[in-house]
Amino acid sequence: MFRQILVITAAAVSFASIVEAADLPSRKAVIAPPVEATPIYAWTGYYAGLTVGYDWSQSKDRVMGADTLTMNSWQYPGEINSPKINPTGFIGGAQAGYNLQLSPATVAGIEGDLSGSSLNGKALAPGTVDPSRLMTGTERMDVFGTLRGRVGYLPSNQLLAYLTGGLAYGHGSLKTGLSRPGFSPGPPPDGCGGNNNCQTGSAAYSRLGWTAGVGLEWAISKDWSAKAEYLYYDLGSVSHLMTDPAFPSTIFRARAPLTGNIMRAGLEYHFSAPAPTIVAKD
Repeated sequence: MFRQILVITAAAVSFASIVEAADLPSRKAVIAPPVEATPIYAWTGYYAGLTVGYDWSQSKDRVMGADTLTMNSWQYPGEINSPKINPTGFIGGAQAGYNLQLSPATVAGIEGDLSGSSLNGKALAPGTVDPSRLMTGTERMDVFGTLRGRVGYLPSNQLLAYLTGGLAYGHGSLKTGLSRPGFSPGPPPDGCGGNNNCQTGSAAYSRLGWTAGVGLEWAISKDWSAKAEYLYYDLGSVSHLMTDPAFPSTIFRARAPLTGNIMRAGLEYHFSAPAPTIVAKD
């Protein structure tokens, strides 16, 4: 009897121990959730790249009378319609610059670029006072470059929205001619009916002006970025005399503004950009 009581008691103690162990918290290792890492792109450093885009202008070649000594213009009573040339063309070249990240949200820098341009346009305009006279205007630009500052804001780690402005340079030419279609050729060098003057002239130009615009740049990786940019430029104007050897007393001057718009895209390599800093997000 005493032995049975001992067995029952031992069994009860064992059962109580099992129940208590079941109520204890599990000692199994708890795996922490993964930590998401966000790269912070450092924009400070030198870069260089290539750009390609489109150039367009709203240019008007205006013909006026001119003083042969001072080239001071005056309105010619028989002035013909000045044609709108509106040249267009493609532009492409290289650029280089330096960025300095002033804070997590602001970037400043300087950039220079030099491009070749196919900008050109040609227009005709008949005379208003004298419909027999026809004016031809041709404008071209073959080189365009800038030296600009940039100030930008970072709405995200990889996206830079910026304003830019500074100096602009352009090289090209303007050519203007007057003719009288339908008149029989006169003796050389006139060729405008013998007693009807046909002045012509041209000038190459190299002008320094200003430019301003906006852009967006996206950091593809720590070494590469892509951008889209709009620029407006103003290089002043170009003018030249128009003469006809057969009528040396009648001189004109042609003048056209050198303003335009550029929309372009670029790809840049960042030489000294440090590796992205990894910030953990809980």
